[in-house]
Amino acid sequence: MIMRDFGWLLLLLWLGPGSVWAFVVQNQDFGTYPNCLPPAIPVESQSWWDEKAAPLPSDNAADVPDAQRLVSKFRHVHMGMCIPNERKLQDTALTMAGVYDQLKAVMVLHNNPGVIGWNAMGIWNGSTSIIFQKTCVDLATCGNVPWIQRASTCVGGGHSCITYKPPLSCAVGTTCRYVVTMKLHMAPGSCTGDCEMRMRPNLSSISPRGDRQFTTLNFQVYLGGSGSYRSSPAPIGRGWYTGSEYVNANIKNYMTWFAGRTDIAVPVVKGVLSIVVGHAQGSGTGVRSHLAVDPDGHMDMPGTTVYDVAGLKSGTVSIDTTTLSNGLHRLRILTEEANSVGRSFGGAVYWINVGN
Repeated sequence: MIMRDFGWLLLLLWLGPGSVWAFVVQNQDFGTYPNCLPPAIPVESQSWWDEKAAPLPSDNAADVPDAQRLVSKFRHVHMGMCIPNERKLQDTALTMAGVYDQLKAVMVLHNNPGVIGWNAMGIWNGSTSIIFQKTCVDLATCGNVPWIQRASTCVGGGHSCITYKPPLSCAVGTTCRYVVTMKLHMAPGSCTGDCEMRMRPNLSSISPRGDRQFTTLNFQVYLGGSGSYRSSPAPIGRGWYTGSEYVNANIKNYMTWFAGRTDIAVPVVKGVLSIVVGHAQGSGTGVRSHLAVDPDGHMDMPGTTVYDVAGLKSGTVSIDTTTLSNGLHRLRILTEEANSVGRSFGGAVYWINVGN
């Protein structure tokens, strides 16, 4: 039977003897990041690059000390989406199955000389029976371009891919926002149970060395059956840059703040909020961990720093939400590392709704 609850559609599905009833999230409009519609939640991944070896006029000068370098002069790429991320492992209340064709990807470039040639989406370590691909020559009409079905994974190993000809570009020193709608077939393959859905825009031809950069946004979705790819249902933000590889960060207990609620897109918090943090690095040096409330890197507004420390921080930190106004706030968590030509940052933005 079909159930309507809180304005979104669910299909009640019996999985067989000895199992439980599962609620399959139906194909629907999940909103456009950051304005997501439940049961979808808003999460954003970010990748920054601070060029030191051969800066462009829009970059920080090479001799500016780290403490004085402006974040607005870093090279940014952001990826935001609204996805029904499971609230707990084996979350049968948010089973995803079938084709979803209203998954909006919001990509942001800021002061970045690279170009986005493609973006790809898929289930990691999974296989689907339907792969979708399209090529767009004009972003304004991209939504009208039909999807082509193929039997093998598309560019970047994705299960849903858009190639841009010409690539998407943004003048250095400016900020550009792009919204495209993806189409993905959700089906158990070699991954069953709790699986990871990944979405990334790929940048190439970045001056002065022709480098590559991307950010990957990892959601945790339940596809039915048993097994868990991750030990936590929390989304993860990842940054990647040539010579630096991945730098990742996440708030491991973020989904527990929902207290199982699927009728809200952002968790309501109050009092002292305990935050379990996780940071991971690639191959660089000079590793640092960052967490801040309500920063805006494009405007060089640092927000309120929770920590900015050397090394990979782990464990639990706390913030007193009574020091914040009631309403929506952002928590930005980043991992930083350096190499011989610059610094790479990767992480995520999580939203909270303070209700003291």
